[in-house]
Amino acid sequence: MIRRLALCSSLVMSLSYAQASQHWQVMNEEIRQIRETRNVALSPDGKSVLATLSDPSSAGAEQHLWLLDTAGASAARQLTFAADREAGETHAQWAPDGRAVYFISRRKSVARAYRLPMQGGETVELALYRDHNGSVHADWAPAPENGATAHDLDVDVIQVSPDGKRLAIVAEDPKSPSERAKDDAIRVGAEFRKRRLYVIEAGGGDPEEIALADNVTDMRWSPHADRLAILTNANEDDSGPSSRVWLASPAQTADARQVGSAPDTTQRLEWSPDAGRLAYLARCQSEAPPDCSDIYLQDLGAGTVRNLTKSIIGSVSGELAFDHKGRVLTTVRVGMHERLARIDPDTSKITWPQVAEPVTTVIATNSQRSSWALICGGPDRPQTPCFMPAQNGPAQPLKAPEMLPDTWHPVRGTPLAWQNGGLTIEGRLYLPLAALQGKRAPLIVHVHGGPSYMFQDRFYAIVNLLVERGWAVLQANPRGSQGYGTSFLAANRDDLGGEDYRDIMAGVDAAIQHFPIDPQRLALIGYSYGGTMAAFALGKTDRFRALVSGAPVIDQLSEYGQEDSSWYDRWYFGKPWERLDAAWRQSPLAGVGSAHTPLLLLQGMSDITDPPGQTLEIYRALRQLDRPVELVQYPREDHRELHHNFFGEPSREPWHGVDLRRRMIEFIADAFAKGAP
Repeated sequence: MIRRLALCSSLVMSLSYAQASQHWQVMNEEIRQIRETRNVALSPDGKSVLATLSDPSSAGAEQHLWLLDTAGASAARQLTFAADREAGETHAQWAPDGRAVYFISRRKSVARAYRLPMQGGETVELALYRDHNGSVHADWAPAPENGATAHDLDVDVIQVSPDGKRLAIVAEDPKSPSERAKDDAIRVGAEFRKRRLYVIEAGGGDPEEIALADNVTDMRWSPHADRLAILTNANEDDSGPSSRVWLASPAQTADARQVGSAPDTTQRLEWSPDAGRLAYLARCQSEAPPDCSDIYLQDLGAGTVRNLTKSIIGSVSGELAFDHKGRVLTTVRVGMHERLARIDPDTSKITWPQVAEPVTTVIATNSQRSSWALICGGPDRPQTPCFMPAQNGPAQPLKAPEMLPDTWHPVRGTPLAWQNGGLTIEGRLYLPLAALQGKRAPLIVHVHGGPSYMFQDRFYAIVNLLVERGWAVLQANPRGSQGYGTSFLAANRDDLGGEDYRDIMAGVDAAIQHFPIDPQRLALIGYSYGGTMAAFALGKTDRFRALVSGAPVIDQLSEYGQEDSSWYDRWYFGKPWERLDAAWRQSPLAGVGSAHTPLLLLQGMSDITDPPGQTLEIYRALRQLDRPVELVQYPREDHRELHHNFFGEPSREPWHGVDLRRRMIEFIADAFAKGAP
């Protein structure tokens, strides 16, 4: 079945930038001017939002703090500025009285906590260090000009207590003597710098450590500031999840008590307003990939635990909060939207507050918990700070710095749905002006990563760039995608490149059948698992004129031993030495002998998620088979950073992104011009 919506609004919007349709090269460089919203925090009085916004790539893509007025009466004001290329602020939060904000920034090679007075005055820095006797000290002082010392602790997390009297800080031990002596031999799995939890008086003084055997990853103050909920991780390798939850009192730092019923996959903690319950995210009870999460609620008095989202049709994201009535707030990926959800803790009933945009990714509140700061966006608007003054909305975007160049006119996608293998698959088709006027357009099939990620009804710079080039773009959510429940999410287990590939190809057929798409000019692009899918297509079909594969997995056997963690992959096909045939069947390299389509490979040389050896394997094989292939490597780029450049998001290496996108478009255009292989 195909659902085709009216195209009038898209047509009007496309006509408005018809004169710019030949200038995609300019747009490719203008992508360097796009901003991104990373986080928000609501002030105690609800009148201001502390927003963490990135600079555009042209300015280094550093993230800084901005002050936004929830009433819209005053313009946005930037609060922090980069001191050097390491700078950028994270974990921004308000002091409970609103008179200061706290944040973390890495400057002079060490991450430290900072306090910025809101009534004027200089930012002060918390020097956290260990002396020669092993004692840890903390001192507030104006930020010094000199660099880090050998005994500085790297601050990972900071949280102010609700009464403003204390700070809880997770910090990593200083470098060992051998590290300082540049003895850089590493005993893998045995040498790491431990992350510890310290409690410090807000005014200064030596910290108290809450001693725990495991590495501390996060913590949350109770509403009464008398306890801390602490999350730790026992393992530093990929043998499996090892989270533990603890409760501790700052007055009795040696008496932390483990919450034994919390599963070892626990990821995040949040206190109820009365401090009687603890909510946390942990792996879905239903059989699903490791990144599928449910919300659990534990009664700390009775010790009982309830799963609040076991039957939800959708996918719970990483957001977690309570409102003033003790109801749980989160965001849920439902189809191609991400909706704000409120869950009754006693009945598990879900209500959906109104948000003006289709995708909400971050939620934050203050001690009153009656109004909310959000990050929301849609196809016309990149993710931006939003504000919800009432419990049921509506939430609206705030007055913030422009996220896009003013010359951009974002395109909207047309919703599609089709059938394959007994499942309904959804996608969105973005059409260029020529197709809206009835002329056949080339089609670029864009495959998402994961495989358990998803495309949403949101702004994608790369889609706008491709449409500006005159090409249609299809983004589909095949089986294995989030947003459609755990059964759908788990439907490609032990079948990577199988039925999920056929889901995508059925979508191509649907687009050709119902829209003016040129079936002789098709290309497929993707990054991470999307790049893997491009490599799968190489050995399965000759329908595409060009394939672009960014940071793919090519050989499941070799990649399993090279990547930074194998826990995620293990769920899909097991340990490869135990299931050799299954691992090889789900490796694109297995089909390389049937390859004929030109392939462009894009690889970051610092990638430890899908390491450079993967692209080299298929490049070498295709060269020896005398098949058309190009490999472009980008120094200093890890998996995440090259992903930013592929999608046109803010990046620390902006010219890599311009080069990557230019090469990709010219590679495809050249293949389209040459005709069928």
